[in-house]
Amino acid sequence: QELSELLTSHSCRVILATTTHGAYRSLLGDANEDHDDDEIYHVTHAGIGTTFIEGEERIAQLWDQSGLVATSLSKPEMDLLLWKKLAANCVINPLTSILDCTNGDLVRNNYFQNMFPALLTEISMVAQQSISTSFSGELAPDKLLTFVDTVIADTKNNTSSMRQDIMRRKPTEIKYLNGFVVRKGEQLGIKTPKNQELIEKVRELEAST
Repeated sequence: QELSELLTSHSCRVILATTTHGAYRSLLGDANEDHDDDEIYHVTHAGIGTTFIEGEERIAQLWDQSGLVATSLSKPEMDLLLWKKLAANCVINPLTSILDCTNGDLVRNNYFQNMFPALLTEISMVAQQSISTSFSGELAPDKLLTFVDTVIADTKNNTSSMRQDIMRRKPTEIKYLNGFVVRKGEQLGIKTPKNQELIEKVRELEAST
């Protein structure tokens, strides 16, 4: 949304896309040495996925033919996919950062078990009010819980991007994840205290590093 607003004045069009490819930045040298990031990190492709592109079938075909594995989605389908992906990120990223653990280790933590259902209920309420009614049932709490459980299991050995940011003393994307849910909830008159709690805890981590 911010990028779209920024580029509107330049007569540019933003095409939405999201991917399930796995990648992470690997440390090449001593992180304490005075290097540019490009000199001490490289990107490791950790798993082949699919890139989903909104409404651009020709672009998706070209990407797919090049080996990038892409497919085109309608706007309602893309909205649904992005909300599901947001839900997973709003759970996994802040909680792995707060608990300082891999994705898979979340399920063994009591704080996670207590937070998980209430957090997803808030996200579900906001998401269902923000999407086409024909797809809103796919964002019910039980559906999101199953989806996020699957993501955690599939990425059990991964370190989330937010946890990596905290470890590298970098700003996190919390305002674009749980922060987005809170802002959207305020617009819709939906309270989101669990999301706000996670924002505050991540902000504390950012301030302490």
